[in-house]
Amino acid sequence: MDATSANVDVPDFLSSLTGDIKGLKIAVPKEYLGEGVGEEAKESVLQALKVLEGLGASWEEVSLPHSKYALATYYLLSSSEASANLARFDGIRYGYRTDNADNLIDL
Repeated sequence: MDATSANVDVPDFLSSLTGDIKGLKIAVPKEYLGEGVGEEAKESVLQALKVLEGLGASWEEVSLPHSKYALATYYLLSSSEASANLARFDGIRYGYRTDNADNLIDL
């Protein structure tokens, strides 16, 4: 368990399915079931796919070739978002100010 996990009962999602899923085609990105994915998570997904197949759906493995950039993109965006959000605490808008500042210290 970590800060992103919760120890709660998992709802019965299967009982929430309504309507007919016969003929539904499910795309499963192979990058999300490969290296770095825990065996327990992978097995859970594969079990769910078997259940959905039994209900008439089919699934196909597809490739999302740009997935390899997801983590780097996340780091870039989250850092930018944090910087923008915390800019309000930069101290420039509060306190003594002068129009004749030569540098940030004199400001």
